[in-house]
Amino acid sequence: MVLVGHSMGGLVSRLQSYQSGDEFWRVLSDKPFSEIKGSEDEVSALKNALFFEPNASIRRVVTIGTPHRGSEFANDTTRWLGRKLIKLPQSLTDAGNRIVKQNPNVFRDTELLTVTTSIDSLTPESPIFPAMLRAARAPWVRYNNIVGVVPDDGFFNHFSQGSDGVVDLASAHMDDAEREIVVESKHQDIHRKPRAILEVRRILVEHLEEVREETRIANGQQVTNVAMLENAITVPSRERFSSKRLDDSPLPSVIPVSAILPVKKHAERDDVFEPIESPVR
Repeated sequence: MVLVGHSMGGLVSRLQSYQSGDEFWRVLSDKPFSEIKGSEDEVSALKNALFFEPNASIRRVVTIGTPHRGSEFANDTTRWLGRKLIKLPQSLTDAGNRIVKQNPNVFRDTELLTVTTSIDSLTPESPIFPAMLRAARAPWVRYNNIVGVVPDDGFFNHFSQGSDGVVDLASAHMDDAEREIVVESKHQDIHRKPRAILEVRRILVEHLEEVREETRIANGQQVTNVAMLENAITVPSRERFSSKRLDDSPLPSVIPVSAILPVKKHAERDDVFEPIESPVR
């Protein structure tokens, strides 16, 4: 499987290939998780969010304009505006608040459990980003990265130098990427640009060829195993058996089909046998 994620979707896609260990829990608390109090469902949901294994079916992750180290766009103004326009389901925020209230003096950063919008969690000061950078990657996953930068010309570039207008180059860059390209584009348009589209297509075609090659190798191994099995079931050589009849006459070089079919005596001659027709067609 190949995951392709734009902006925050790239962070979510990458998390699918990480082994959490206790990195994310340590962001919240130094206490053992087993001491957390709350309803069984809410504690289980919190545990699943903080402790996880990489998805074994993922082979590549492609990130596009992703703020791997946060975004200055998530400032006080945008966070305030985001809270006015965007709201997470009340059930999620209520669950976080209940966990916090039932576990006083346990969490060092309660805001991470009570955020109301995704913008709140994108600030560069968020401790989640260092935890993500430290987390162990699945060794079988390969990463590709597409970074956006506003073109040199135009009024918009005056306010977004060295970034795509939302994510700066330092945050968008990743050292573990197998290949990283820079596309001239604003943040919201990167995935629509021809160069970005061609890069994603190249990655998908390359992945498809690798899958086909793995299939060919697997099928070839099956053929080899069958051949080995056939060679192991050998017909005993004629030298191990007598090559003559009891009356010293030589064995025929070709055995007629009638010799291995049920036979009956000829109706008129005792020394002639004829095959019995099989009822099975």
